[in-house]
Amino acid sequence: MIGGFHSPMEKELAQQRNHFVARLANEVFIAHAATGSKTLAFCEHLLSQNKPLFTIDRPENAALLNRGCKPLAEIDALNNQ
Repeated sequence: MIGGFHSPMEKELAQQRNHFVARLANEVFIAHAATGSKTLAFCEHLLSQNKPLFTIDRPENAALLNRGCKPLAEIDALNNQ
């Protein structure tokens, strides 16, 4: 790490890894994505690909929920069926 930040190569590899893993997954869970973050952009990409995306049902995740992420409470309901 340089100055507390990952090198550009490490950031690129992490992004490639995340996209690869998401392609393999049937569903994706994102704990939080801040407004304007790369994580939120990644989530928007996943949603545009119709990938089921879940997050914690909290006000802090309004950006995710407003874009179509399903609240975690819905996962609990599916497990109880």
